[in-house]
Amino acid sequence: MQFAFADKNSDYLPCNINSPNCVVYTGTHDNMTTPQWFNSISKSERALYKKSCRPTKGENHTHCLIRTAMSTVADTVIIPMGDYMGIKAEGRINEPSTTGNNWTWRLKNKYDTAKLRDIIKMLSVRE
Repeated sequence: MQFAFADKNSDYLPCNINSPNCVVYTGTHDNMTTPQWFNSISKSERALYKKSCRPTKGENHTHCLIRTAMSTVADTVIIPMGDYMGIKAEGRINEPSTTGNNWTWRLKNKYDTAKLRDIIKMLSVRE
């Protein structure tokens, strides 16, 4: 979905996903985490995001994008753990065309797994 908001005619906009036979994801292992991404997008992308996703008052933008992905007709939705957790650069898995610290991120025991479980459940249940 991070690629959806650059163009109002994008096939990736939530309203243009019209087949359940697809996979929707906020981002892949090669993308920035959604909190990083949201802070990097242009004013016009932000406006299209708000128009498409309709964040509710007080809702953080990452949860809004996850909720929007979950509300599409897609049979399969994949959300990186870093997005559920709302982490930024430290949650990046891979940076294409670079060497070094790629593929090193791990879900550590320091995270509040009960809170994380509740967030995943809240965002996964369709109303």
